[in-house]
Formats: sequence, C-alpha cells, structure tokens
Amino acid sequence: MPQQLLIQTSGQDGHSLEINGRRVADNHEQIVAILRSRLGQNHADFLARPAWDAAGTLSWTTHLAGTAQRASALSDEDRQKLEKTAARLVSDIRGLAAQMQAESPATQLVGQMLERAAQVPPGDWLYSVGGKAVTAMWAHSGSAVATGAPVAAAAAAGGSALVSSAAPAAPPSASGLPATAAAAAPGGPDVIDVESRNVSGTAAGAAAAAGGGNKRPWLRWLLWLLLILLLLALLFFGLKRCTGGPDGGSALSGALGDVEKQNKELEDEIARRKSQQSQFQCVPEPPKPPEPPASQPEPPASQPEPPASVPEPPASKPEPPASKPQPPASKPQPPASKPQPPASKPEPPASKPPPPPPPAPVAKCKPHQPGDEPEVVMIVDASGSMNEKFGGGGSRLEAAKRAADAMIRSLPQDVDVGLVDFGACGQVRRDKFYSAGERGALIGEINGLSPKNGTPLADAIRRAGTIASSSADSVMVIVSDGDDSCGGDPCAAARAAKAAKPGLIINVIDLSESAKDRQVLQCIASAGGGRVLSPGDPLDLARKMKEAVAPANCK
Repeated sequence: MPQQLLIQTSGQDGHSLEINGRRVADNHEQIVAILRSRLGQNHADFLARPAWDAAGTLSWTTHLAGTAQRASALSDEDRQKLEKTAARLVSDIRGLAAQMQAESPATQLVGQMLERAAQVPPGDWLYSVGGKAVTAMWAHSGSAVATGAPVAAAAAAGGSALVSSAAPAAPPSASGLPATAAAAAPGGPDVIDVESRNVSGTAAGAAAAAGGGNKRPWLRWLLWLLLILLLLALLFFGLKRCTGGPDGGSALSGALGDVEKQNKELEDEIARRKSQQSQFQCVPEPPKPPEPPASQPEPPASQPEPPASVPEPPASKPEPPASKPQPPASKPQPPASKPQPPASKPEPPASKPPPPPPPAPVAKCKPHQPGDEPEVVMIVDASGSMNEKFGGGGSRLEAAKRAADAMIRSLPQDVDVGLVDFGACGQVRRDKFYSAGERGALIGEINGLSPKNGTPLADAIRRAGTIASSSADSVMVIVSDGDDSCGGDPCAAARAAKAAKPGLIINVIDLSESAKDRQVLQCIASAGGGRVLSPGDPLDLARKMKEAVAPANCK
C-alpha cells in the first residue's frame, strides 16, 4: 500500500517510550490491528506509521490519500474541529488501555502499551490528511528530567546511569492534541529524583562529619562506608530496573500474540456474519398465492335447498277435497324458482379477472453501522452558461437550485450533505458537510449561487473526492451543462477519485445541449461507476435529482 510521508524526526524531538526494553512504536502493526478491531478504522488511521533508518532518523508516513496539512496551517475553525476529533480518539485509546489492563494478566501488558502509545510530546505533530486526523510522534515523550547534582565523581557516574536507564518523564500536553495530558511512565524520574536527593543529603552529612573528623575519626569512616553501600544498592536496583528481567520481552510478545489471536477470531466472526447478512438483506419475500375466487359462491348455492323441501306439505293436503289439488300444485313453482337467483349470484365473482400478483418487493438498502452512514457530495456548476434558459422556464441554475432544495429536504436524517460549487477558473470553494440540523444553512448556500465565468470541473471533482469519506458509502452528484473550460481533465479526475475511494459513486445530471459535452459527462459517470440522468424540464430535473442520490442497489 503506498505511503505518504508526513515528517522526519530525530532523537532531539522526543524520547521513544519503551516496555521491557522494547520500543512501543515498533509494535505499530499490532497496535493498529487492535484499534481497528476494538474501536474502528478511524482510530487505526490516527497513528502514523514510524520507520527508523540507519542514521536514527524517524520517518512518519500514512496510507491515507489526500493532501496532508499541519493543524497549525489550517483555519481556526478547521483546526479546532481537527483538535476536537484528535482529543476524542486519544480518549478512546486510553479508555481501551484501561479496560485491557483490567481484563486479565495476559492483556495487562498490551493495555500498558496502548497507554504509552497515546502519549505525544509538545509540538506540532497533528495533521489533517484527506479530512482525517493523523498524529506523528506517538509513544514519545519530551526531554528527560534532570536529577540533583552529584556529590562525587563516582556518585555522578551512578546517577547518570540511573537517569538514562529509567523510563522518560511524563510529557506535558501536546499543543497539537488539546485537553489530553500524557500519563507518566512507570518507574520514571520522579523516583530517581527522590533517590538523588537522598544521596545528596547523605553526602552533606558525610562532608559535615569530615569537617569534625579530628574528634571522632571512627564516625567519619562509618559514614563513608554507609555512603558506599547506599551507592551500590542504588546501582543494583537501577540496573535491575533497566534490564527488566529475562522474560520481559517474551511476556510482551506472548501477550501480543494472545490479543492478536482474539482479534483474529473476532474479525473472522464479523466477516462470517456480514457474509450471511449480505445473502439475505435483499432477498424479497415470495408473493402470497391469490385465493381462488370460485370458493366464494359455494355458500349461496347451498341456501336454496330448504325452499325446495317446503312444497311437500301442501301436496298432501289436497287429498280430502278433490277439487283443490290444482292451486297447491301451482304454489310450489315460486319456491322452485327462488333458488335460481342465488344460483346466478356466483356469476359476478366468476366473471371478475383474478387479482394481479403483488409486485416484487424492492430490495431494501443495506443496513449500516454507527459511524459509516452514507454521504452525499453535490457539485453545482455556477458557470456563465448556466444562466441560459431551460425547459421553457427560468435559467438552468435556478432550476438546479429548486431541484436541490427538494432533494435535500427528502434525504434521511442520518445522511450528511457536502457542497462544492465552482465558477471562474481556479475558484473552487469547499464547504463543510452539513448535518440534518444544518440543512437550512446548506439550502441558503445553494440559493446564493450566481453564474460566473469558467468551468473548472476537474478541480471540483478532485475537491469533492477529497472530502468524501473513505470508510462509508458516498454519492457524488454533479449538476453541469458542459466540459471543463480551464484546461483540466474531468474524466481523469473521476477515475482518480474512484480509485482512491472504491465506495464512491459519481452520478451526473446532464443539462448540456451539444454532443461533445454529453460525451464528456458520460465519461465522468462511467469512470465513477455511476450513470447520466438527462432531464427535459424543471419538474423532471427534480425527479432526476432524487434518483441521483439513491444508492445503486436499493431505493
């Protein structure tokens, strides 16, 4: 994966933090894997990749695409936003470190490693790369804290050895990362300062005793003996702390192996569940078979049977009078004719055509997790040609404004919308992404667009591709009526944006009139994996605008 160089540092910029004689920054791949599985990709991308050369120079790189800018070079608003994001990421990493230290003895060393990874010395080490926060000089501290003055040459040698072998002092808050205080490393110079003060105090006592040694010579020699024993004890414990024991490196490696194994199991389980989810998320339910209509008229057909049995009693009554059989014989005819209407009732249901089968359900949009909501980036052509009439009504730009207004109001609440508009050559303006609560301000920005000269379409596509997210699905909607008039190649810009962020789809609203312009707009959509929508009037433009922001796999 190509790497982008951020900065090169040396040992004068800060001291590398260690655990059991091993630099924490050397475990970059393991730390990134843990952060990716436990916290997310943004936390993994936050730590730049370190690489030492033979001269001791440390190069900090990142795999993120886009322009890299120091936090100090940004505007006040962008810098505050970047620092706020960095502070949140550091807080999450420290929270995970505390959690892993409390989980089990196997993960305790890993938690300590993450705690040191969140430490950054003072300096301008925070960068914005493609809109994402990246920091260099992580797992480093400022200069070591000086100890007290030595009492003698031997004491000075012992004291300096302790300072160089001990862990570095706790650094103050880095200027690039606000509101984050670096935790002090265990076994730091605070302990050594206390020991140095004890040595200095003992030396003072020895000097005082030496001044009065003429009276009590045995007391002077006893004090010097105690001083030598104390120095030997300090050297012994200092060297023991420096080496960290023979099993320190192996314990850290074993803990890292256990955590990597757990992360691998979690990633395999997540991949398995995602594969199952993708198999069933867009499978339509089978339509229910229509009920046969012939079964409905059966109850009316059974009702005429009782009237058919009613005429039998009148047929037995005419036997005594021989002259009255004819009237009763004629009376049964009406009951016999009554069953006919019920028999004819089933005909209307039978004549109705069977109901059409229910339409096949439309595939639903794939679900998304918190933090990877889809994004929409709009590019509105505000060149002079957009002032021409469109569809027998107003100008093309006015129709595009009304269509964008309707589309923005119809978007779901979890979709962020960005805006890139262009006018004269070299005048491409990037606005921030607008949340659901800021859509009124976004509509005001769009309504304030006015036609200008020039069409820097390629620059606008590059700018929109830079601000689009690389971890979430994004749709770029281009509303334009022609080719780039500032010497750029919009097709190449679309291919580069798609290659840098595969989750990006580029759809084009074509308001052009010439075949040459249509060919360029078609090339942009093909390079971005999208399509071209050509409206015929302002109402059709509003419909096409809503189609352009919908993902290709759902509605």
